[in-house]
Amino acid sequence: MKKPEVIHDRRAEIPAIQAQHTVAAVVRDPYSEIGENITVLRATRDDPLAGMLARQQIDQAQFESGRAWQGLWEAAEVGAMRGIDPTKEPVDGKGAAASPFTDRQREAFNELRMVSLTLGFEGDRLVRQILGERMSLQDVAEQRHKQKKYIGQRFRECLETMAKMWGLAG
Repeated sequence: MKKPEVIHDRRAEIPAIQAQHTVAAVVRDPYSEIGENITVLRATRDDPLAGMLARQQIDQAQFESGRAWQGLWEAAEVGAMRGIDPTKEPVDGKGAAASPFTDRQREAFNELRMVSLTLGFEGDRLVRQILGERMSLQDVAEQRHKQKKYIGQRFRECLETMAKMWGLAG
C-alpha cells in the first residue's frame, strides 16, 4: 500500500512560557485514513498525574491509583443536592423525600474513608489538595512551607500506598 502524501505540516510551535505545563504524547492521527500516530503536546497544568507519568516521576500503578481516587472523589460529589429542607413535609404530593445520596455515593464515601485511614491525616490532606482541589505541587509546598521535592516525594508515597491497597502494585 502506498503511503499517502503529506499535504501540510500540522505541528504547532509553542512558546517556551506556554510549554511549561505541557508534555509530549503519542495519539492516533484523526486525519489519517490508515491509523497513523502523531506526537502532540498535552496540557498538564490541571492534571498533575499525567504530567508526573509523562516525566516518569510515577509509575503506571501509581498513576492508576491516583485516577481511581479521582473517580471515587467525583462519585462522592454531592452535585444533586439542592437548597431544600428534607425534614419538612413535601407539599407537591410526591410523597416522602428520597434519600439525598445514591448507593454509588455511599460506596465512594466509604472507600474514601478507608483511603483516608490508610494514608493518615497528612497523607489524605495532601492527596485531596493535589488530586481533588487540583493544586500544583508548588502551591502545596508554598502553603505548607516545605520544599517542592519533599511534597512530591510524600505524594508519590501516598500514590504507592493506594496502589498497594487496591492491588495495583506488588
